[in-house]
Amino acid sequence: MEYRAEGFAGQRLYRVPRQALRRIRSRPYTREFVVTDLGFFPPTPQHRVERPIPLPGHVLILVDRGQGWARLEGREFALEAGNVLLLPKGLPHAYGAASKTPWSVYWFHFQGGGAEDLLAWTPFRSGRPTVTPPTPEPLRRHFRTIIGTVERGYHDHCLLELSRALINILTLLHAPAHRRHRNRSLDRIEETMSYMREHLDRAV
Repeated sequence: MEYRAEGFAGQRLYRVPRQALRRIRSRPYTREFVVTDLGFFPPTPQHRVERPIPLPGHVLILVDRGQGWARLEGREFALEAGNVLLLPKGLPHAYGAASKTPWSVYWFHFQGGGAEDLLAWTPFRSGRPTVTPPTPEPLRRHFRTIIGTVERGYHDHCLLELSRALINILTLLHAPAHRRHRNRSLDRIEETMSYMREHLDRAV
């Protein structure tokens, strides 16, 4: 397991090793939902990230407590506990904790065609990178689960759980108005979820 330290006491920061990513991308039921990096930052006034060079994947951040900010496409957004922030792939961005009431955040980077389909069913839009779920606690549980998964290692069962946790989190962010509609993408996602439930006890 690879661990990247940035000097914050209590932080948890992980990068899925390349070998594990190759295994995820080689299987039809995980390659659509790929988590590459993830972690938790405790309240730290100095927490600040600037990425002038865009990332190849999306970043999803859940503000657990406190306040922070994000800058995207020339605009700055204030964030507080319960907010979820999406930083789309291919766009420079910056974010950080408020100095007086610094946030604690869960986050992960992700890629994949199935994940893109799920994003299209959420309220995130250009110029609207934040969502406030009515009940953030289920999201917190899934974020904790996704971290706990990689802390057990990167064997096949855990990699399958990692993709399933990504699906669960994005599904919780669906826009209610969209739930009345169906398309091929949603059918494919549901088929993938069914397969995962049936094969959790097997190697992928």
